[in-house]
Amino acid sequence: MKAIAALVSFVLFASGAQAQSLNEKSDLSVQCRKEAAERFARDWSEHGKANFANHYNFRLNKCFYLEDSTFYEGAEKTSNLIDLHENRVIGSYDKLEGDAFVVCSVQGQRCASEAEWRALIKPLMDE
Repeated sequence: MKAIAALVSFVLFASGAQAQSLNEKSDLSVQCRKEAAERFARDWSEHGKANFANHYNFRLNKCFYLEDSTFYEGAEKTSNLIDLHENRVIGSYDKLEGDAFVVCSVQGQRCASEAEWRALIKPLMDE
C-alpha cells in the first residue's frame, strides 16, 4: 500500500512539474512575442515596407526576431535574424533586384540564395 501511495505521489509531483514547465514555456513565448512586437514598432513605425516573425527556441533558450523588408519599390529585399536578448544579428540576407548582388550569411556560414537563407535559419525558428 505504501508503494502505491509513493507511486501516486511521484506521478502527481511529476505532472505538476510538467505543468509548471508548460506554463514557463508559454510565458517565455509570450514575452518573446511582446519584445519582438515592441522592437518592430520602434524600428519600423515610419520606414519602408516590413514585417516580422518571432520564435522562442527552448532548446537554445533564445528569443529570435526575424525582420523582412523591401525598399525602392521592391528592388531591394533584406532580412535579418536577431537574438533579441543579446541584441545580436545571427544572420542577414540582402538582395538587389535580379540576381546581380546577394549578401547572405547565418552564423558565419555563407549562402547564395533566399532558399539557402531560409534553410539555414529554419532550425533556429522551428522547434
